[in-house]
Amino acid sequence: MDKQFTLILGGARSGKSNFAEALARKRGGTDVLFVATAQAGDEEMSARIDRHRASRPSEWRTLETPHDLGRALQVAPSARAVLIDCATLWVSNVLLADEPTATDTLTRQVDELLKWYHSAQSD
Repeated sequence: MDKQFTLILGGARSGKSNFAEALARKRGGTDVLFVATAQAGDEEMSARIDRHRASRPSEWRTLETPHDLGRALQVAPSARAVLIDCATLWVSNVLLADEPTATDTLTRQVDELLKWYHSAQSD
């Protein structure tokens, strides 16, 4: 079976994460790598992260990487399904990292993510 890439779009708090988790469960069962990009910058976000952690199956592995997504995935263990939650937060984290070359950094990181994706396709 060909590997699939699914991008889930929607407004803030519209159920994207719940939908993505259900899809990952369907495609990967218990062999899922959950890639978390959120950072707990305040109490509200910390509570949201805690709720997300509690809702995931305990068998799923979690990789927390707010910045170097592609590089982290290249060394992460393989899984039948990889769920990246959330691309918007990842891009914001990179752009708001107070680097003078944030857009260059983001371009490099997108290239690394695509490199990981293409190498996963050939596995």
